[in-house]
Amino acid sequence: MTPQQEKEIESIFQEFVKSRYDRIRRLSLEDLQINPFFLRQLAEHLHWSSVRDIVKFLVDETFQRGIVTSAGFKVEAIARVFGEPTAVQGIDLEKRKPRPGGGIDIYYIQVKSGPNTIHQDTQHQIEQKFDYALRRNPRAIPLLGIAYGDASRANSFTRRLMNRYKVLFGREFWGFISGDPSCMDKIYQISIRVATTYRPTFRGQAVKRTLQEILDDKIDEITRQWEATYGPFGPQMWERIL
Repeated sequence: MTPQQEKEIESIFQEFVKSRYDRIRRLSLEDLQINPFFLRQLAEHLHWSSVRDIVKFLVDETFQRGIVTSAGFKVEAIARVFGEPTAVQGIDLEKRKPRPGGGIDIYYIQVKSGPNTIHQDTQHQIEQKFDYALRRNPRAIPLLGIAYGDASRANSFTRRLMNRYKVLFGREFWGFISGDPSCMDKIYQISIRVATTYRPTFRGQAVKRTLQEILDDKIDEITRQWEATYGPFGPQMWERIL
């Protein structure tokens, strides 16, 4: 890994952290997915007794869902640090590798986070993208890169893709696209460094409060918004959110 690549990866991790702070700061009652049917069920079985209980669940759900989506995009961005841009629609990056005996193999690479994060729709989308790419260049090699884990943890949809395409997991994938067998460990060390030293800025000032503190304050803020809109916890509140 070159110093420039290390710097780019560090920046990607920093952007991920900052985006989580920014997401919480912007969050409001209108952003929450309020499903009255299932919330009412959960309220009974989780023994919610206040508006804050409801809001905390919804804010945590929204925050966690955003993390999964953002992390997926950032994994793709990190992989691109070691690859080449591609003009092929639906392909995350290209990689050119010398072929034994001469010539160059071109790999069209799709990147996914984990071995069990692929579902049926994702499987079909990957197949369609690879099929399209191969129509453009039948000699290219489609490759699915899984950022962490190994084949033993692959779900049924990932295994179906393994039957059709070259699939590399974790260290093997990062070693393949970087040429460095210890690449995954180096990426992890960068993530630790960012986690322990980086603090985002807001309006030119470093954020001194923790993300958990900001999250707790946001839950209190949206609780007040909820009560102003739907009233206090109770039967009338449930009727108003229908």
